[in-house]
Amino acid sequence: MMRRIILLVAGVVFAMNAAGQGSSRFEEVIDIDIRDGRIILPVTVGGVPHEFILDPSRASSMFGQQAGTLERLGVGENLFVQSLAVAAFDEPELPGISGVLGADVFRRHILTIDREGRTITLSSPFKPDYMSLRNRATMLSGATAGRQTVSIGGQTVTASLDSLLRVGVLTLDFTRAQTFFEPYATFARPERVAAEQPGNKPVAEDGKVVHLDREAFLRDVFNFRRYSEWKFQGDMPVVIDFWATWCGPCLRLSPVITELAEEYKGRVRFYKVNVDEEKEIAAGFFNVTAIPLLVFIPMEGEPVRYMPVGTAKEDIREKIETLLLGR
Repeated sequence: MMRRIILLVAGVVFAMNAAGQGSSRFEEVIDIDIRDGRIILPVTVGGVPHEFILDPSRASSMFGQQAGTLERLGVGENLFVQSLAVAAFDEPELPGISGVLGADVFRRHILTIDREGRTITLSSPFKPDYMSLRNRATMLSGATAGRQTVSIGGQTVTASLDSLLRVGVLTLDFTRAQTFFEPYATFARPERVAAEQPGNKPVAEDGKVVHLDREAFLRDVFNFRRYSEWKFQGDMPVVIDFWATWCGPCLRLSPVITELAEEYKGRVRFYKVNVDEEKEIAAGFFNVTAIPLLVFIPMEGEPVRYMPVGTAKEDIREKIETLLLGR
């Protein structure tokens, strides 16, 4: 997506690693479908909805007619891959299927597949609580190689992923190279788990500056996983202050932002984003390369960036009045 974001003033320059993501704990259940014996999973590519075959026995994913790079792959609300090398999609044709998701998509996450219940669970940094420790085994080296070793009733069993998924729930913890298995005969299917944990949700309080994390940004500002074009989701204009603990100008600006949040209570919401903790928002979406940076988001139209000089309270107030309140 081309973002027409206006850069007004230069500020303090710093380097960021755009590949990182927030470290918030999450556990998200996603519905799947079964067609011709294949697991079908909804995903987005560049903000556009697609359906993919889920096949973690494959080391690499596939998409389209030719090998290349897939940009902005999203699975649910918590898994996002900025760029992924893919092979050409050479599977037998299934109507509406765009590609195959392999193990490469889930390397930094934990994937639990409940084929009978027609759900997957994505979690991080731990397996879902409903998966017990009793049937645990070390994951086969390298890619899943089409087979997994699991412990069942004290005995070690090696079988294909497809065979295991037909008789039980399987958790693939790629981060720790562990596999968890629970036969359907002994599996107690839990209540649906919310995608976002309450402790991770900041409250958008009037007159306060709220620290914004990835989940809240997707929910309250813009879900760039779902939409390719800018679509503001808030109920009043927003100012986002991008900052870091090591940035002196950011710390000097902070009291000014706090005062303005109180002054514009009920008319403008104020958020702070720590660029070191929320790299997917800062570097991945807004392409932030210098701080302090303020982003003004009107109810209509696209975001406008502004790098203040000093505390610049009057300048910021002027931008709020003209860009957000239309005065």
